[in-house]
Amino acid sequence: MEYIRRLSPRRVSFVCMGYQNQCVTLEDLTCAEYMRAMLLEEPYDLAARTPALREGPGARFFIPGHQDFAPERDFFLCMEADRFPFAMQVEQDETGLRCARKIML
Repeated sequence: MEYIRRLSPRRVSFVCMGYQNQCVTLEDLTCAEYMRAMLLEEPYDLAARTPALREGPGARFFIPGHQDFAPERDFFLCMEADRFPFAMQVEQDETGLRCARKIML
């Protein structure tokens, strides 16, 4: 959020792509709500959302047969907010490829 605040845009939009761009997903909505609250410096209890996420869309991370592509550890990593001191900016290079670069905060 620090990077977005530093840019001081007039408007910020969060686009929840959902499942296959067709229906809203709880994890996208939770992420957008959290980011909105952080930008507005409002409280948001992300930990309170953990059970609903774990029992709903996050349940796939706890299926023994899915550990090769949806490991349990990924769920907990996804729930860690403000883990990294940088933002990722995506830009298009001269060949048309989109490249991400790290911007330290």
